[in-house]
Amino acid sequence: MNALIYWGGPDGYRADRRTELPTLLAKGVAAADLNRDGYVEPGLCQSRIEGGDRFGYHLHLESYIYWNGPMGFSPGPADVHSSSAATDCVAGDLNATDIRN
Repeated sequence: MNALIYWGGPDGYRADRRTELPTLLAKGVAAADLNRDGYVEPGLCQSRIEGGDRFGYHLHLESYIYWNGPMGFSPGPADVHSSSAATDCVAGDLNATDIRN
Protein backbone atom coordinates (compact mmCIF):
# COMPACT_ATOMS: atom_id res chain seq x y z
CA MET A 1 0.00 0.00 0.00
CA ASN A 2 2.53 2.53 -1.13
CA ALA A 3 1.94 6.08 -2.25
CA LEU A 4 3.05 6.50 -5.84
CA ILE A 5 4.62 9.58 -7.43
CA TYR A 6 4.69 9.42 -11.21
CA TRP A 7 7.35 11.57 -12.86
CA GLY A 8 6.40 13.04 -16.21
CA GLY A 9 8.62 13.24 -19.26
CA PRO A 10 8.44 14.08 -22.96
CA ASP A 11 6.39 10.91 -23.50
CA GLY A 12 4.09 11.48 -20.51
CA TYR A 13 3.82 9.43 -17.33
CA ARG A 14 5.08 5.85 -17.17
CA ALA A 15 5.22 3.16 -14.49
CA ASP A 16 9.00 2.84 -14.88
CA ARG A 17 9.36 6.50 -13.82
CA ARG A 18 7.72 6.48 -10.45
CA THR A 19 8.70 6.63 -6.82
CA GLU A 20 7.01 4.47 -4.19
CA LEU A 21 6.74 5.78 -0.64
CA PRO A 22 5.67 3.31 2.06
CA THR A 23 2.47 4.27 3.82
CA LEU A 24 -0.57 2.60 5.29
CA LEU A 25 -3.93 3.58 3.84
CA ALA A 26 -2.99 7.20 3.24
CA LYS A 27 -6.10 9.26 2.55
CA GLY A 28 -4.55 12.65 1.97
CA VAL A 29 -1.35 14.24 0.77
CA ALA A 30 0.07 17.74 0.89
CA ALA A 31 3.29 18.68 -0.86
CA ALA A 32 5.46 21.72 -0.18
CA ASP A 33 9.10 22.68 0.26
CA LEU A 34 8.89 22.34 4.03
CA ASN A 35 12.53 23.09 4.82
CA ARG A 36 13.19 25.65 2.07
CA ASP A 37 15.91 23.67 0.33
CA GLY A 38 14.32 23.76 -3.14
CA TYR A 39 12.88 20.23 -2.98
CA VAL A 40 9.21 19.42 -2.44
CA GLU A 41 8.34 17.07 0.44
CA PRO A 42 5.10 15.10 0.59
CA GLY A 43 3.17 14.75 3.81
CA LEU A 44 0.89 11.70 3.92
CA CYS A 45 -1.93 11.39 6.43
CA GLN A 46 -3.16 7.94 7.28
CA SER A 47 -6.62 6.81 8.21
CA ARG A 48 -8.07 4.15 10.41
CA ILE A 49 -9.80 1.01 9.10
CA GLU A 50 -11.89 -1.74 10.57
CA GLY A 51 -9.67 -4.73 11.23
CA GLY A 52 -6.67 -2.54 11.99
CA ASP A 53 -5.12 -5.44 13.85
CA ARG A 54 -4.10 -6.82 10.44
CA PHE A 55 -1.45 -4.07 10.11
CA GLY A 56 -1.08 -2.98 13.71
CA TYR A 57 -3.27 -0.38 15.32
CA HIS A 58 -0.25 1.76 16.23
CA LEU A 59 0.35 2.48 12.53
CA HIS A 60 -3.07 4.09 12.25
CA LEU A 61 -2.03 6.82 14.65
CA GLU A 62 0.78 8.26 12.54
CA SER A 63 1.21 10.49 9.53
CA TYR A 64 4.45 10.73 7.56
CA ILE A 65 6.69 13.34 5.96
CA TYR A 66 9.28 12.10 3.48
CA TRP A 67 12.22 14.53 3.20
CA ASN A 68 13.42 15.14 -0.32
CA GLY A 69 16.83 16.28 -1.55
CA PRO A 70 19.41 15.95 -4.31
CA MET A 71 19.54 12.15 -3.85
CA GLY A 72 15.74 11.76 -3.82
CA PHE A 73 13.40 10.89 -0.99
CA SER A 74 14.41 9.48 2.37
CA PRO A 75 14.10 5.66 2.31
CA GLY A 76 11.51 5.62 5.09
CA PRO A 77 9.32 8.21 6.71
CA ALA A 78 11.81 10.75 8.01
CA ASP A 79 9.30 12.40 10.30
CA VAL A 80 6.41 10.60 11.95
CA HIS A 81 3.66 12.72 13.47
CA SER A 82 0.87 11.64 15.76
CA SER A 83 -2.54 11.72 14.17
CA SER A 84 -5.67 9.77 14.87
CA ALA A 85 -7.59 8.60 11.81
CA ALA A 86 -6.56 11.60 9.70
CA THR A 87 -8.49 11.98 6.46
CA ASP A 88 -6.76 14.97 4.89
CA CYS A 89 -3.78 17.26 5.35
CA VAL A 90 -2.59 20.67 4.26
CA ALA A 91 0.80 22.40 4.18
CA GLY A 92 1.27 26.01 5.20
CA ASP A 93 3.91 28.39 6.49
CA LEU A 94 2.59 29.63 9.81
CA ASN A 95 5.70 31.33 11.18
CA ALA A 96 8.09 31.73 8.22
CA THR A 97 10.70 29.30 9.58
CA ASP A 98 12.12 25.92 8.62
CA ILE A 99 9.79 23.18 9.93
CA ARG A 100 12.79 21.26 11.32
CA ASN A 101 13.99 24.17 13.54
